[in-house]
Amino acid sequence: MAHPDIEEKTDPTPQAEIRSLPGITPTARLMDRVGRWVIAVGGIGVIAVVLGIFVFVLREAYPLFLNPEAEAVGTWDASGGGQALGVGAGPYREVGYVVRAEGIDFIDLASGAVLRQERPGALAGRRIVSVYRSPVDGYLGLGTDEGSVVAARVTFSVGYTGGARVVTPELSIEGEVRLDGGGEAVVRVAYRNDGAWRATGVGVTASGRLVTAADVQKRGLLGGGRREVFVYDLTEEIAGRPTAVLTDGRGQTVLAGTDRGEIFRWDVSDPRTRPRRTQRFQAAEAGQAITALEF
Repeated sequence: MAHPDIEEKTDPTPQAEIRSLPGITPTARLMDRVGRWVIAVGGIGVIAVVLGIFVFVLREAYPLFLNPEAEAVGTWDASGGGQALGVGAGPYREVGYVVRAEGIDFIDLASGAVLRQERPGALAGRRIVSVYRSPVDGYLGLGTDEGSVVAARVTFSVGYTGGARVVTPELSIEGEVRLDGGGEAVVRVAYRNDGAWRATGVGVTASGRLVTAADVQKRGLLGGGRREVFVYDLTEEIAGRPTAVLTDGRGQTVLAGTDRGEIFRWDVSDPRTRPRRTQRFQAAEAGQAITALEF
């Protein structure tokens, strides 16, 4: 029972007016519900994407925990044109090549058929006796029987005929450096080319001499200048007979392994000064030759 001296206060605003306050329209309520659903779906999508990334990484990494396996996918007879001094293949594994004494044969890897035989004029009257295939850019160092290293490059262009992919190989001669003025064959060779300013080659002659050379293009204000070749005989700086040679990707380091199991290293970063021997170490038991080198 209300006290007679106390005035009872009531809210004069009807309930219907509260529900229809400005800003809480049916459209706003609908947008609020849609927004909640969008946020929920977006959150679930982010979680699904993260889980998908984990699944992808796990799928790619899983083979690393398995035993390695190798399977031959095809063979072909490369003996028809003489001794194979080196081999390589294009990026699509459809066309390969074989380096022989007279030049390079391009092979269809599916059938083994010879697509084309390249006999460059730069090799006329000379024979290839050693090959180094650069891991990148398709460069080849070809050691010849008269003391030179011929720089070649194999490239593959791709076209489409009737919807079918056609891979066309090309061979270009980039230059050459004479390692031995006496005409001795270069029986082992390593070669790298930076594609712009410098090419570095190192070779072993038939008599066991170790020679390195750098072919450098001067840089001018208006572009490349004339080229200079610097040749250095390193034979007197090693003990034993060189049996393996290597140069790094930038052509600034030369390695040589010997028949005594030692490895020698030179800094050839400045081609205008004599290479500086920086390291010598025993890599194999004495008397065991170093037969291969790679970075």
